[in-house]
Amino acid sequence: MLAPANHGSALAQLGKGRLSRIKHLLQGVEPGERVLDWLELGSDPQWELNEARLDYDCVSGGVFPFVLTGQKIDRALYDALNSYTDEIGSDGVVRVAAANLNYSFLHLVQDQKNGLTVKKTYRSKPTAFGVLPALAHSGDDLGIIRSVSENGERPRRIANRLGVPLEHPTARWVLRCLQVTNRAEYAAARDELAALTAQTQEDERIDRQQTLFGTREYRNSRCIQVVFRLIDDRGQTLPDYDLYLTAGPEYSEQDLPPGFFVDRQRNRRNPGKLTYYLDHDTMFAGLQQPGLNGHLGFCILARPTSGLAFYRELDFRSTLTELRRVLVPNETMMVEIELKRVVDANVFRMSNDLRPTKIEGKPSGKTVA
Repeated sequence: MLAPANHGSALAQLGKGRLSRIKHLLQGVEPGERVLDWLELGSDPQWELNEARLDYDCVSGGVFPFVLTGQKIDRALYDALNSYTDEIGSDGVVRVAAANLNYSFLHLVQDQKNGLTVKKTYRSKPTAFGVLPALAHSGDDLGIIRSVSENGERPRRIANRLGVPLEHPTARWVLRCLQVTNRAEYAAARDELAALTAQTQEDERIDRQQTLFGTREYRNSRCIQVVFRLIDDRGQTLPDYDLYLTAGPEYSEQDLPPGFFVDRQRNRRNPGKLTYYLDHDTMFAGLQQPGLNGHLGFCILARPTSGLAFYRELDFRSTLTELRRVLVPNETMMVEIELKRVVDANVFRMSNDLRPTKIEGKPSGKTVA
């Protein structure tokens, strides 16, 4: 797969906007809204597909999947009104973490002390994944597909400008992947791609562009994507809530390290899905500073917070040491959080007294569930 949006694309939500629909109408093309619904971050079918794939071993089934993507931004295609086209850790359309089929799943359940306990933890089977050098999502110059010439080379002027070989990495690696026929060859190719990814991301940490007024530097970084799914113990989706990341010795939202937050997007069709996009390198470096103690967590305030049926605020606290296994750079982590719905005793009562009485809507303060 080349630059696939396996875990969605932040641009999908913008593609369904009013201005986008008008633009496509004037151009005489359909925007493909059903496709965009699937691609929107945190969509239900996307979640179901990725959850179902967690325990499937492709290699044992004779299938050798490869995911190849880039992380360079083609400044000629940059949209000043759309910051997603210049997002760090992406190729201008698809995030590296969203393309990667190596990901984690975490199921957390609210306990009696209003904290969270880990019910399940899953890790996908290892999948070959590579970030290829000097490639963007689209465009004749840097596009992962469109920039490949008939002879398998890059455009010469682009190779000279970037100081990279003429041999196109897409052509080279597609041919390399197609030659894999067994588990040992697949493991070797997977290791090669992992080394290439590390080298590419080190080389592209700073992107220098010549402008009319000199050289401009753009910083790049390894990022992580966290998709939250909020439900209660009855299986109902929670549409009204606040979720705050916390850090520091007291797990406060005021102690988060600066510069780690990149983006947050809530799914429009299912508001119980919330996707955070974070700068992994900045976050881990910041949380290891003296005083923060490597603490990281989050707080959830779901509504209603009172009445005959309500939710209690919960607080999840962890450390970087505990989270390193699931908060992996260039990957997505799926987090399902199950809150307990608290039901007051007055929500339903039975009596053998047949005399009409006033029905009180006030909670008794005694819970039955």
